Amino acid sequence: MSNKYAYNVPINGVSYGSSSIAILREIYKRGLSPCVFPIGGQIDLSAQKDDQDFNLWLQSCVNKASKYHKREDWSFRLWHISQSMESVSKKQALYCFHETDQATEEEINIINNQDVCFVSSKYTKEVFDECGAKNVIYAPLGFDDYNFYKTNKNYLNPDITTWNLIGKWELRKCTEKILKLWVKRFGNDRKYQLNCLVFNHFLTPEVNQGLVNQALEGKRIWNINFFSWLKTNAEVNDLLNAGDINIGGLSSLEGFNLPLFNSLCLGKWAVVLDAHVHKDYCNDKNSFLVPATGKTVAHDGIFFHKDVQKFNQGNWFTFDDDAAIAAFEKALEKAKERNVEGEKLKEEFSYPKMVDKILNYIG
Repeated sequence: MSNKYAYNVPINGVSYGSSSIAILREIYKRGLSPCVFPIGGQIDLSAQKDDQDFNLWLQSCVNKASKYHKREDWSFRLWHISQSMESVSKKQALYCFHETDQATEEEINIINNQDVCFVSSKYTKEVFDECGAKNVIYAPLGFDDYNFYKTNKNYLNPDITTWNLIGKWELRKCTEKILKLWVKRFGNDRKYQLNCLVFNHFLTPEVNQGLVNQALEGKRIWNINFFSWLKTNAEVNDLLNAGDINIGGLSSLEGFNLPLFNSLCLGKWAVVLDAHVHKDYCNDKNSFLVPATGKTVAHDGIFFHKDVQKFNQGNWFTFDDDAAIAAFEKALEKAKERNVEGEKLKEEFSYPKMVDKILNYIG
């Protein structure tokens, strides 16, 4: 297996960076030593558990990259489609996430200028294929067992059912809608608690607080905890373990939805919109499914702009409020039981399997 390829990936604590680090950690375990070009030129491992051997290996891969990478070598890039046209390599592999039901001509052109494009979702592959993309390979993310694991701690009174809503506040993720539905059914009821890790770091603290105030209509709901930011994966792991039921799975379209996936792998239950990537790993044995009822235009005026940009055009899925609340009620019946079927996902979806697919092309 060759070391003659480069990884051009973000290395930080957000979702793209965490996925990239998990891939690199698997490469490290295999004794390989590729060139690494961090996107943005920065290495931030502060969210990870300390591993000096891995850190030194990564730094050595970065240090040698400009000296040894050749134009004839493969380049693997995990990044946004819109920023993935340029490369110094003749052989290019792109790993991307997509969050609408359509692909623009610009997106397809960029994908078709890659030698191979890896995607995290069967739904994304279907969308790209239908729009004329070539060489698209389904290679889903896996469970990051270095950072996420059962703690077996007691976090709250066991009589309290704890719900988790995790993922940056967005219209696409239905954050406000989910929050309002939960408050309608469980707000200010001492038998239930909701933990929200929904701070959107692309927005100011004032805007984030304004979104919360708007969703709660200025009311004080004392059984909801809002976390502005958790600095480490260990803290996120505690939050996942503290929850009984994840409701972030009601997001209207995702590239993968790691908080939901990780929760299921830890044996937690979830209320899930039965659409897009969720169909890859959620079913009626490990989740409480809410059917999609239609679609809405992908436009929020912040990240998605209808008809005024060349990327991120299309629609998202919708769901019925009453159906979601009915799924909440069903989830309550299982809340304190171990989700055995959910735990099986970490065997089916793993970074070794993902990296096998990548190296089958560039290794």
